Amino acid sequence: MAKMSQRKFVDDANKTYGTNISHKIVAKMVREGRIGVSPSKPGPAGDFPKVVWESMKLAFVTYLQLEQATSKVQSTVKQMSLRVNQMVRGAGHIKTGNDLTRKLKSETACYFDVDKKNMQEHRRLQWTTHSNLNAWFDTWRNTLIHLGFAREKTIGDEDVVGELVFFDGQKDRILNLDETDGLLDNTNGQRGGRKPMVFYCHGVSGGGTEASKSSYSPTIICGSTAAGEALPPHFQLKTDATEDHRVKISIDFIAQCHNINGKFGHNEKKMHPCTFGLNEKAGMNAIELEKYFQANVLPLHPDVEDKPGKRVIAKVDSGPGRLFLPMLASLRLQGMYLVPGVPNTTGLTQETDQNYSPLKTYYRGNLEALSAGRFSKNMTLRVDDLPLLVFGGKDPETGVELVNSFANAFNEDNCMSAWAKCGAVPLTRQPLSSGNLKHEVIMNADGTIAEDWDPESHKLLQMEQCNKVQCAFLASLGYHLSQLRIDAPRRSIKKFQFTEPQSKERVAAIQKAKTSGQMFYATQGHHINSEEFFKARAKTERENELSRLKKRKDELSKQVAIERTGRKVIEEKGEPTVERLKDYTRRELECLFKWRVKKPLGSTNKEKMFSAILVAPPVESLVDWTKDEEDRLQDLLHGDINFKDTALAVALKQKAKALKHNVGELDKAEATELLHALQKQLNDTTTGGSTEGVI
Repeated sequence: MAKMSQRKFVDDANKTYGTNISHKIVAKMVREGRIGVSPSKPGPAGDFPKVVWESMKLAFVTYLQLEQATSKVQSTVKQMSLRVNQMVRGAGHIKTGNDLTRKLKSETACYFDVDKKNMQEHRRLQWTTHSNLNAWFDTWRNTLIHLGFAREKTIGDEDVVGELVFFDGQKDRILNLDETDGLLDNTNGQRGGRKPMVFYCHGVSGGGTEASKSSYSPTIICGSTAAGEALPPHFQLKTDATEDHRVKISIDFIAQCHNINGKFGHNEKKMHPCTFGLNEKAGMNAIELEKYFQANVLPLHPDVEDKPGKRVIAKVDSGPGRLFLPMLASLRLQGMYLVPGVPNTTGLTQETDQNYSPLKTYYRGNLEALSAGRFSKNMTLRVDDLPLLVFGGKDPETGVELVNSFANAFNEDNCMSAWAKCGAVPLTRQPLSSGNLKHEVIMNADGTIAEDWDPESHKLLQMEQCNKVQCAFLASLGYHLSQLRIDAPRRSIKKFQFTEPQSKERVAAIQKAKTSGQMFYATQGHHINSEEFFKARAKTERENELSRLKKRKDELSKQVAIERTGRKVIEEKGEPTVERLKDYTRRELECLFKWRVKKPLGSTNKEKMFSAILVAPPVESLVDWTKDEEDRLQDLLHGDINFKDTALAVALKQKAKALKHNVGELDKAEATELLHALQKQLNDTTTGGSTEGVI
């Protein structure tokens, strides 16, 4: 082969590969032994070798990914700059400002969207997890089947959406309700959507829009059924009246309320009125919530009773009054079950919360329009205007036309869309696919991963492993390991080792639960008027009564012993007199002091004790420990908790008395049905049937 010059060789290579490399550069790289190495990029050399830079980028990315997954803090560019600068300082690189972090951000831009901080309530971030919601959906599924609302899917049900097939008419009997405020204050201007633009002129002072300012904040309760029907709104207003006969409500307020058309538990659609409540704070408490269920919800289902096909489920949040025992017992006897959602997750799991977003947008638009109209005529807003803001119409004072906020927010399409988003009916578990959900690595006791509880466990562990490897590599080169080192969020499976229904462990767990969160982990979101709940409350009452009886018996035993000792001193030495002080020993005076003075012994001085004994009032006879008390004590110590010991029995007796006094109001069919039930109960009793159930 003929000898080829270096220039000729490089020119042929450039023509073949379409490059433009100088033969001098090739000669230099050959002399330096850089075979198979790309030429250096133009510009100044960087501070970090390529392999180190790539490792820094991976550590940077995985740190921010796992920080986001943990959902506790969100680091700003400034905060990340401090971390990155501190990390490289360990290897001798002195960096200030945010240039290095901005370069890392630029080269990892494909992983991130940059936005403002997403500030959320701490409890909401920590509760809105995949594992919590999935556990609730499992319990919800079992509840629907157990109470007779739905069944498992079988062959031929492939076209049914969701995991269960609901029986005919049962979606009408599943409802969700929630409360919101009815503020008459629009000074903050929050109404949702893009804010409208207005003009501000240069050189002209002023510039403002008149708004209504009010501290009055009534409560509005709305809701819907899984069939898409809106519940009649309930208005909770304020009153200073302390007696029922003094409570008043404006006729104008009632006149502007609209009736709601719906079927619910009736045979056909009919009009249902709004309801009202009044108390000193215009808010919902346990008493007002019970009144609401009795006055608003139960009349929507006149056929409700505690048997399959006739029951009603109300999905509720963990607000005040939900654990009011008399209300839960009364509702349970009538066939209504309250199912609480996962605490602090209403944005994803409560259907009514989805409807409230458009409701508030229309409501605040009405408030702004009505305020402007009233102010133009030197008039103000009143609480009587609340129904007008909710239901819309023409303001008789100003002629301003307002939209129907309630109809626009709680129409059938919006209600059905809300139920679909929350994934309860149909049971699709839709919130589990939400990007706002927090994922965690659920760990078994042996250190393995409980994959069934969170499908992203492995993904999080891969991020953690990548972060760990890159940080370890950088640490070997002198970089500070701790600045970008982070672990994936973890939780022990022990938190989700729920107790079995109808077990002593569940009763004990419910008994210990003091908060809604503890109640969720005790029951896994089971309905709160279950047998275990009433048994737990009865058990608490029994333990309190047992403690009182034991304390009384112990105190009585001590008093009897003190009295016996004191009487013995009197028998031996006689009644104490001033002249006989020296006849008594210090020990004898202490016995008499405890018996007659019945105060803590402050001093052992004989003269002081003797003086107190002489002026002490006559000793009252002790109240004896009775046989009934002893029998009750032994029953509490060794007896079972019977139905008669629970709040259910109290509620049943109250309803039995009410029925007895109003039995004449029953029609013939109802009276006959009641008579047959009573005859059956009497027959069971006479044939040895038990009348006291152990729960």
